[in-house]
Amino acid sequence: MLKINNKVKSYYGFLERARQVVYGIDNFEKKKLYLIMYSSALSASSKERCQRLGEKNNCKVYEIESTDFFELTKNDKVLAIGSKSEELSKAIISQMEI
Repeated sequence: MLKINNKVKSYYGFLERARQVVYGIDNFEKKKLYLIMYSSALSASSKERCQRLGEKNNCKVYEIESTDFFELTKNDKVLAIGSKSEELSKAIISQMEI
């Protein structure tokens, strides 16, 4: 599980403003995603589904601690998000790899 830093929060804000965020695993199926992040509160089967979708889209998948994920999304009903922006995804990934 990973922690979120302030730069990731900023990049996520840019993603939201650009309307490049996909909320919920059910909405990931028909989208080209460059990054998937999900909460540790997600069920085991849904975590596996996120991993499969990550492999299908050839993108990075990160599990985030549930409190950090809530702090990022500001919505306790959202447990998984995907990014449709290649550039912002690369920026987030560069921060997550530190």
